[in-house]
Amino acid sequence: RMTEARAAKIAGIADHIPLQKPDLGPEGGPLAVVGWGPTYGPIYQGVRRAREEGYDVAHIHLRYLSPFPRNLGDLLRRYEKILVPEMNRGQLVTLRRSEYLIPGEPLAKVRGQPFKIAEIEAATKAPIDLGVIDRKDLSKEDRLFVYAVACWLTRLDGIVTEAESQALAKLGEALKVPDKPRAIVDGIAQD
Repeated sequence: RMTEARAAKIAGIADHIPLQKPDLGPEGGPLAVVGWGPTYGPIYQGVRRAREEGYDVAHIHLRYLSPFPRNLGDLLRRYEKILVPEMNRGQLVTLRRSEYLIPGEPLAKVRGQPFKIAEIEAATKAPIDLGVIDRKDLSKEDRLFVYAVACWLTRLDGIVTEAESQALAKLGEALKVPDKPRAIVDGIAQD
């Protein structure tokens, strides 16, 4: 009984701590890098550099771990992928996953050396696994539209690299867009 009372008191603290906001970047998007404690500097600078190069990534730094800020779950659900650099074996990923059932990708470092900015920056630029695309609520038209926008985006700079072509092919497969509509969209995007 005392354990339950103590747990309720701790949970009530969340009503008195500030709501969580990104330290850098949007409140939703493809990627959030979530950290706590001494990882702040490398994460902030790595995310800043990636954003300067056009990557859509946010930095969320937790200052309260027990309890978490009351809006943390809602905020994290606005991101497609969550990367958690930690100077341990990934306790924050485990703790956050158990609290919110939101998957996260650990970037663990247990060598006793701090993260380098370049390590964080490189991790923010790693491609998102297209296998995580949830098609169940997308109509055929929605899937074709997503593919068409991706085709258009790859041509914005006037150059389509081999990596971009491969990513488009992979996206088309993941979205299950047939070859003929893909070819039509590719032709329109070239014009």
